[in-house]
This record gives sequence, structure tokens and C-alpha cells, in this order.
Amino acid sequence: MLTEGQKSYLAKIPKDTVVDIKPWDSGTAEYAQNLIEQIKKDTNLEVFWSGSLALGILGQNDIDFGIFAEPKDFEKHLSAIVRYLGEPTYKLEEKILWRVTKDGHKIDAGLISKVNPEVMRDVFFFDSLKNNTALLQEYISLKVPGLGARDYYVQKNEFYNRVTENWR
Repeated sequence: MLTEGQKSYLAKIPKDTVVDIKPWDSGTAEYAQNLIEQIKKDTNLEVFWSGSLALGILGQNDIDFGIFAEPKDFEKHLSAIVRYLGEPTYKLEEKILWRVTKDGHKIDAGLISKVNPEVMRDVFFFDSLKNNTALLQEYISLKVPGLGARDYYVQKNEFYNRVTENWR
């Protein structure tokens, strides 16, 4: 079952869009690790690397990570992060987001609170996949090259909702 927010997001995806699933790319993974280490060193903040690339499986080879800080401290850390990611794409009260391409790599990053329930749920999902081979294999089976983006995200969101159903 999809949430209303997920339905709203899916409705914005053009019907003819195809999801771009590729084999895992070790070069992009190495780039991500180096970038994350630089950000950690300069900000002294915890960084949570997630997504298919971090799991070492096929996917879109985009770099997904969250940088944990409390909203009251966002401004204090922003300039250090901007050095690596450029200006944020979205600057909201409870999170600052980057949807950028850097050195040919798509990056989806956020300056976010670790105690935000949405973030905690995402961490639970990632850890569930990382620690349960059967769940990881089921997730991999959703990643079909050439699948319509709406169909892919419906399946992915339904799977996410099922895995995180009892996350608390």
C-alpha cells in the first residue's frame, strides 16, 4: 500500500519515463567514499551513506547520503558542505537538500536530523537490507532495466513500506 505522499510523488513522474538501472560501478562507489570522508573530516559530522551504490548492488549509481546535524546547527556546517556539493537545491527549515551532478556523478544528499522519524525509518530500511540477505535479494529483483519509472517506484515504495512497517 502506498501513502498519499508517495502517490503524489508518483503522479509527477512522466508516464513514458524509464528507470535507468545499471550494474554497480566501483569507480562511483570509490568517488562516493572519498567525498563522504572529506565531508566527515571537514564537518566532524556523521554521514550516512545509503542506497544501492552503498549496498554494492545494481541501481542508478547515484550517490545517496545524509549528513547528520540538528536544524539549529545547519548554518554552522553549511559553508563546509557547500565547498563539496555547491549551493543547496532546497533549503527547508528541517532539512537542506542537494540534487546535483559533480564530476559526472549524480548526488542526492541532505543535511538532516538523525532523530527525524523519516530519517530513522530510512536508516532502518537500509540496515534491514544490509543485514538480511533474503530482503536484499528481493530488493535486487525489483531492479529491472527498462522498467517504466512509475512501475519501478510503485514496487520500490510498496517494498519499502512493507520492510519498514514495524520499524519502531
